[in-house]
Amino acid sequence: MSQQPTLNMAGTEWHNIADFVERSTYRIWNEREVDLVARTYTPQTITHMDSGDLVGAAHVVEDTARALAAREGFRGLIDETIWTGNDRDGYRTSMRWTWTARNAGDPVFGGPIGRWIRVSATANCVVMGEHYVEEWKGWNPGARAAQLGIDLDTAAQLWDQASAGEQQPEGKPAADFGVRVPAIPERVDGAGELVQEHLTTLFGKGDADRVFHAYSNDAHLSVGTSRTYHHLAGIKNYVDDWLRLVPEREFRIDELYWLEDFNLDRVAVRWNLAGVVPTADGEREVSVMGINHVHVHGGKIVAEFAEFDELSLYRQITGR
Repeated sequence: MSQQPTLNMAGTEWHNIADFVERSTYRIWNEREVDLVARTYTPQTITHMDSGDLVGAAHVVEDTARALAAREGFRGLIDETIWTGNDRDGYRTSMRWTWTARNAGDPVFGGPIGRWIRVSATANCVVMGEHYVEEWKGWNPGARAAQLGIDLDTAAQLWDQASAGEQQPEGKPAADFGVRVPAIPERVDGAGELVQEHLTTLFGKGDADRVFHAYSNDAHLSVGTSRTYHHLAGIKNYVDDWLRLVPEREFRIDELYWLEDFNLDRVAVRWNLAGVVPTADGEREVSVMGINHVHVHGGKIVAEFAEFDELSLYRQITGR
């Protein structure tokens, strides 16, 4: 069994690393304490997204304030946090959460005022001291647009217009902040090894029949708030769709850690899938980052929660 991570954040206002991640998120979003962003992010923190990076606390403050102003009755619910590391080498955390709100004038898509939307996201963060020093955000703005009645093509045009000409300061990676906790531990075993082998076999080798070996009969796989695939046949359809969409691909796991428990092991994995998509006028190169939380019990996957940016993928396929 792998050595389990610690929780300690001694000498701070936070009880432990899970409390830091969850309570700072709650205060920033649910209590609209946007100034806390400036305390917990640095001027060089990079937030990586398929749609483009966001660098520095000031940009995160601006983005958060703009988002909250467009969402009435905002309510965020944290589903789970998985972590690894310690307060000496730094922590890596993966927090999955879901929020609901009424649209008060979406800053990108517009859409009907007063319409309720429900959006999920998973944030993988590197924490040193009381600061988020690097972050990867897995989410799907296309799901937000769809709930506002906006199709993917229109959403892509609006996204391009909103993001044009943005200037970002220079950021620095977590290692430059003194972080030493590895993205993938030197020894991968248990539930971590199962998930690593499973995803590599599915998407790296293209062996969709792996589904029948890895998942329990009643497993489910949720893709954000957009859709859920039930049982082995449904999950196999999800994998087949990926393999058909990107027949030539390379699959890479960039981050992997897990918490072991007698009843349920929980694995966080950040991945990248790059390849070539056939199109009507030839082919397009695409690259997709995703973050999954995988629940393992009795050597089988019983639940999986995947986040990736379908709008960014659509924009790449259409050549935007």
